[in-house]
Amino acid sequence: MTNIYDLLNDTEVEMNDYQELELDVQTKKNLWHNFRKLDPSNHKPVAFNSTLAIITASFLLMISPLGGSIHALTIKLVDEISFSMGQSLGLSYQGKTFSINQTAKIGDYTVKVIDLILDQKSMTINYLLEGDDLTVENPPIEINQQLLINGEEASISSYSGGTGKVQGHVLNNVTTYTFDKPIKLEKQNEIVFQLTGWFDPWNKKVISQESARFTFQGDPEALSGDSLYLEKDQIIETDRGELRLTQIRLHPYATNFVFKEEINDSNPRGFYELELEDKKGRKITFYESVTVSSPDNKTVESTFDFKNYEAEFTQEDLLKMDEVKARLLFTEMGDTIKDKNSLSIYDGNKKPTEIVSDTFTIKLK
Repeated sequence: MTNIYDLLNDTEVEMNDYQELELDVQTKKNLWHNFRKLDPSNHKPVAFNSTLAIITASFLLMISPLGGSIHALTIKLVDEISFSMGQSLGLSYQGKTFSINQTAKIGDYTVKVIDLILDQKSMTINYLLEGDDLTVENPPIEINQQLLINGEEASISSYSGGTGKVQGHVLNNVTTYTFDKPIKLEKQNEIVFQLTGWFDPWNKKVISQESARFTFQGDPEALSGDSLYLEKDQIIETDRGELRLTQIRLHPYATNFVFKEEINDSNPRGFYELELEDKKGRKITFYESVTVSSPDNKTVESTFDFKNYEAEFTQEDLLKMDEVKARLLFTEMGDTIKDKNSLSIYDGNKKPTEIVSDTFTIKLK
């Protein structure tokens, strides 16, 4: 088996082109903890594991700089298949997205970018992936991704998404990339999106280090579809302390909620869920998918994304509502153990999900 570190050592990159980022001790511990606790059997039935993707993307950030050697080939292996973002998410609503329909080759896999949603704070992209050995149980993850908007790089802080099977060895992936800071969109925009390489997280090996670019143009309204951002400053009391709701992104396909929480080392580690209820008593749940610690390690910012598990109403319905009732739930991870590097990791066992807040109201207008 090829060792990922050997591949990295054999890769020549001009390091002066990049800003060197130092990770503090706590951030390193958090990354190690997240990496070690990954086990597909411990997760809900989504084949793409966002935490590992974030770690891999961060760890291998310098493999292929934008503007380096690019290998892209337009082919017709998946051209006859069209799978819109709405279809891929199992939604009947076929709302606004920005059509791309570009096909390229990365290693032995064919990528067809179908459509996307791009606004000032994130990009949600929908693509097909075809390869002879692809299975939905073990999909590859991209090593790196870069985005240029009018010649300026939009720094991607994290991403999360899900993979499903379309037919044969064709998979569908919908991924949301969150930016470090809001980007500026002009009246007309030149966009370059580059995907670099594939990594097999189950067998821990690099599959390909090749890259492909997708280029397109559009105005803000066409690019963003039906996105609506709401800035919030709402404090929610929980059994674990205060959470602050800071942002809501409403979209028929890609709604998410952003919370901030002070880091308390005495609190058990685990995962939050946000359960929403409309006036008819119907419920929909958003799951904590991405967490980012502040530079001083005093707070953590968590993004809650929708996963299509037995939802009783849709993200499109949220756009029509003035407010919803909400409550937070928490699933604690198992006991801590120490590894040989004296880092705290977890045994992977989960405890029952518990309600940790009273019911509160979220205004959507």
